[in-house]
Amino acid sequence: MHEENNSLTVVEQLQQMEEKVAEQFQGVAIISEVTMDEGDYDSVLELVKHEIDHNAHQTAVDAVWQAAPKTMLLFTVTTAVNEYDANFWATVSDKLALAEDTMWRDAYMNALTAEGFATFKVQGVQQYVTAILGHTTVPRAQVKTFITRILQPAIDNGYSAEDIQTMMQHDAKNMPVKSHGLIRALKDYVKQSDMIVTDVLARALAVWKTQNRPFAENFAGVLPQHMLEGFDEVVIKVPRKVQEIIKMAVERPTLRYSVTDGAVYLQLPTQTFRRQVEEVIWTIESTYGEQHVSATRFAFENGETDFAVEKNAGRIAVAPKSTYNVTITVDGVVQGQWFLATEEFMVFDATTAAQIQAQEFSAKQFIAVFAKKHQKFTAIDGIDVMTTALSGEFAGYTAADVHVNKAFAYNTGDKRIVVYATARQFLLKGQKQQAVVASVPVYNGEFSIVVGKKTMATLSQAKQWTLTLTHLQSEEAVVVNLHEATFVENELGHNELTFPESFTTFMTEKPGHYTLKMASTFGKDAAVTFVYVPSTVVSIEQQDNVVTFETELGYKLVPTNVRTYVQSAVKNTVTLTEAFQKLNVTLTMPRTKEKLHFTYYPQQAAVTVVEGVTASPIGLVTNANDFNLEKAAVVIDIDHVHGLTQVDTVEVVVYETLQDGAVNEVAVTVHATHPEVLPLVQFADATNTQNVRALHIRIDALQLNAPLVTVHPAYTIEDVTAAANTVTVALSENVHGEFAHLFNAVTATHVATQAVAGQTVTFADVAEGHYIVALQATTEFPTALTAQTGFVAVDTDDTFAQALLLNNPLSDEGEWEEDALRSLIAQIHNAKDVYVPLLVEDSLTCSDFGMINIETLQEIIAEQSAEARKVSLIIAGFQDWDNVSVERALGADYILVSNKTVYAPKKLATYANYKGRQFVWSYNYSPQQEQVFKGFSLTHEVLNTLAAQQSPQAVKQVAAFVQRFMQPLEQMVTTYGNLPMVEAFVETVLSRKGEPFTFTTGLVAFWNSVLFFHEHDLSAEDVEFVREATPTLYALATELFMHDIVFWHAKLDAFDEAQKEHEVRRKQFENPSFGWKK
Repeated sequence: MHEENNSLTVVEQLQQMEEKVAEQFQGVAIISEVTMDEGDYDSVLELVKHEIDHNAHQTAVDAVWQAAPKTMLLFTVTTAVNEYDANFWATVSDKLALAEDTMWRDAYMNALTAEGFATFKVQGVQQYVTAILGHTTVPRAQVKTFITRILQPAIDNGYSAEDIQTMMQHDAKNMPVKSHGLIRALKDYVKQSDMIVTDVLARALAVWKTQNRPFAENFAGVLPQHMLEGFDEVVIKVPRKVQEIIKMAVERPTLRYSVTDGAVYLQLPTQTFRRQVEEVIWTIESTYGEQHVSATRFAFENGETDFAVEKNAGRIAVAPKSTYNVTITVDGVVQGQWFLATEEFMVFDATTAAQIQAQEFSAKQFIAVFAKKHQKFTAIDGIDVMTTALSGEFAGYTAADVHVNKAFAYNTGDKRIVVYATARQFLLKGQKQQAVVASVPVYNGEFSIVVGKKTMATLSQAKQWTLTLTHLQSEEAVVVNLHEATFVENELGHNELTFPESFTTFMTEKPGHYTLKMASTFGKDAAVTFVYVPSTVVSIEQQDNVVTFETELGYKLVPTNVRTYVQSAVKNTVTLTEAFQKLNVTLTMPRTKEKLHFTYYPQQAAVTVVEGVTASPIGLVTNANDFNLEKAAVVIDIDHVHGLTQVDTVEVVVYETLQDGAVNEVAVTVHATHPEVLPLVQFADATNTQNVRALHIRIDALQLNAPLVTVHPAYTIEDVTAAANTVTVALSENVHGEFAHLFNAVTATHVATQAVAGQTVTFADVAEGHYIVALQATTEFPTALTAQTGFVAVDTDDTFAQALLLNNPLSDEGEWEEDALRSLIAQIHNAKDVYVPLLVEDSLTCSDFGMINIETLQEIIAEQSAEARKVSLIIAGFQDWDNVSVERALGADYILVSNKTVYAPKKLATYANYKGRQFVWSYNYSPQQEQVFKGFSLTHEVLNTLAAQQSPQAVKQVAAFVQRFMQPLEQMVTTYGNLPMVEAFVETVLSRKGEPFTFTTGLVAFWNSVLFFHEHDLSAEDVEFVREATPTLYALATELFMHDIVFWHAKLDAFDEAQKEHEVRRKQFENPSFGWKK
């Protein structure tokens, strides 16, 4: 070119080239997006060298940069693309034969600023390195290492661009993404907190993941051409062993800010698997060592298995300025590894409280947690801030509830955070699902995107401008070229585009979570995440305190924090029993089984009492042992989407009336758009308080004025015993000034009162019978069994059920006159929380009572309300009723699902080993295939009853049973290891050793079996020990509703007697109720 234009000066020839290069620079953010071919590069090199050879070096450099700044920038970056090394400015200066390295470097930096290009400013001397690499991206020679060390491991582990940058910034150790093999400058480039760099990483991940070759043709304009060409040259071979490992979808851990605790913590999420999994272990490596956390396994009836860390609800305490390498291992295989870090300035999502890693985002409100040196943040123009001083590990830090009025930027020293008050680059519009509040918007149709005029003018000049819709679970995507789309001007003067048909069709086939990403110029990429649920799928209706959820067939919509009555596979109802509660609801999609979690607010807001990780509804009644006012708080969570949208704040008042009638109160103004907390610590040290602390809450905006929490004194009844007509009550501590009352449990009458003065209370001359002791102020019969009540039998072998239902003086051997029977049922119903748990311990007696009185009971139950029926059917042993009798009792409320349905309620033994989470699932997720009753399910009522039986006393009995019997019984396995039966079953017996109670129970069962065949081989002491353990387990099994063991007791020790008794009962009750079970 120089020879062809020898009539022109160097400057004139460069100016000609500048015109062509300037056209290529339209809509370009980084210089390597433009490609300089080899011929042009050689021509520029020759021209510049010629100018330098014939002039003073500085004069020549100034001349060429002034004549063709864009050409010089492109030439410099092209040199870096192909020849970058650790001493780049010396390399390019040598190439041009310049005397000083700084001449070309300084000219490059000046031109970047003058031409409006990013300078990637960082502290110190690295500014020159990052300025050249920021526009080079990954040098050609480093592309393969970049792929093998960063991109591929990131894709294998599901990392985002922000994840990569966080790991690089903190020099994360033992992580899949490695910096080894990358030149130092490239490491510095990758970890920059700059949106352009983040976009490069994000696009590189997306492109490489597709493996849609040739990359250079299929993704032209998405990444610099030299990177795409480098991608085409690299082939990753996956080792065979790695291919054999099934990668499972797992939920990632997150750092979260707790508004109730005022602290940052690491949240280990619940993992749900649809295939057989036995063990999940979390490993957390941090500055403070290594910690292993086992998740508890919950198997559900639909084949899914949950693994949840139950201790502290999966929250792991973290410290400031610390790093956390978190690994999840599923059945011995590492299925996920993440790197998290606490910093001196952190931001958290206002809705989910999860850490935000991006340095640019849009938000109306968010939470900032920062060290003392960042106090200046609160004075930034454009934000409103409510601050809270943190304590504990984060003492000296401040949490700020930030409400954004206009866009702002804040430099933390390590990164520059930019927050926009409105949507960035584009706005997603759509018809939102009514009454649903979720961590991301939930839409059901009528989609469009809106782009402002200024943004439109910028993005439309970009070389590539695309809109990508990605279904997150399947990772399938649809791409639209916006250069070919038709925007129309809307009523506000903005540019609006109705969703393309390809998007609509795609979402209709796959409802669920989506990401919509607009890609244009580097640094301008933007994305939103949302959920699409077709408008016909979900229906939520509320009438008074009854909420009905209904879906299309195939979907499943179920509340998870309350009991719901399942009317059919697509419909269930919740009867609200608590004021200002919220319903956490899960929608399960058909086919994919993807789950959407959202919240429904029946009364516009939810008000809960929180202590530690336990949240309770307002009106909580507790005691000082279980509730610490210093750590307690009230959480006000308002439906900011559909609720109080006309006001920004509400006033909350918590108050307590003192002994002298004065009122101690705390008032605070909270934002209606964000869950906020009112700590109760001020009440912890209050003086002149009542013996029973009664705190109330008032929120005038919600028309709420109600009891918040009632805290009884700390003392409890530890044990109640009877001997020689004397009842002795043992208390947890010395108590003075209170009263203990003794009640006849059969007649529900008050018998005696004793003043409490010490740690024991004695009632003398107590007649034969069954009694309840209660620590309370009144002589009214208790309404529930609590830690301040106890039950005892005095000088009688009858169970309570036998005494009340069969041997009652008002009955004739268990047969009741109608009026007396009605009075009995009314008595039980009035104190159902006392009677039902005591009666169902003896389910056989309940069945006998039901059989004897079945005709009269049918008439009584037919007249009762739905609530009363639940009690009557349970205490009448409905499990042993035939379907004809049930239908007579329930009338029109009895429905069989189909003509082929057989009435066969699940036996209690089905639920013997269920944990709380499994009870809730079984209760809420499946309509009973046996029968469905309008308004309630009998099986659900049994589940409800059983789930409430985990009393502190039973837990203590379990611990004592394990401590007494496990080790000696296990030692016997070694002692008698040569016995054939022991040798044959030792592996099975020892397999449950990690579950002490289950293991001890199995040992008792096993040694009873051994006694049948090998009693003569066992020592007399060991035989006696087994015979001591067995009745202890029987008694415990009855209390814990372990009905399989109760059944085993009858079959093992009294097989003949049990058979005879069964036959007698069958003949006694000659009706279908026993005949159908033959």
